Amino acid sequence: MNTTRKVASLLSKHSFSHHRSSSNSLITSRFNSWNSVRCSQVNAKDINHGCLGEPSKKHSTLSKVVNISIYDREGKIHEIKAYSGETLLESMTRAGIEVAPDPTCLGGCACVGCHVIISGDHEQKLPQCSEDEAEVLEEAPFVHENSRLACQIIVEKKYEGMVLALPPRSNDEAMDPYFRF
Repeated sequence: MNTTRKVASLLSKHSFSHHRSSSNSLITSRFNSWNSVRCSQVNAKDINHGCLGEPSKKHSTLSKVVNISIYDREGKIHEIKAYSGETLLESMTRAGIEVAPDPTCLGGCACVGCHVIISGDHEQKLPQCSEDEAEVLEEAPFVHENSRLACQIIVEKKYEGMVLALPPRSNDEAMDPYFRF
């Protein structure tokens, strides 16, 4: 079975809605003060080399493990252990899942490098997108109604069992039946 068929069959049991953005303008680099401070605390070397390790002391008091399933672009499912209080991007990076080959904003809500698609079953449990996140997502290729930025989702225990998928990077990957719904 080829890779695209695997992705389609694996994801068929999860509900993902489809929505395309009509906007084709360039990504606006917008940082609010909270995100700017946060970005300055993590450097690209730490994220790209997976050196984040276990949750920091700030997370140790909130160290409730949350199990999350992630479908990568090849259709392989990864079961990761996230920790309450960290971002989904931090959890995925620590687990060695390549969300983006070169994240440009390091969690600052200014690029679409950590774009993920949340299963419809769990999308309702997440808080609504901020205006900044919604604006950035308008620029994402292959955007869906339940697209989110992993850097903006703070893991909570209620996300236990959440399923998400990484969107395609190219039109070739988008030809996968999963992404055509």
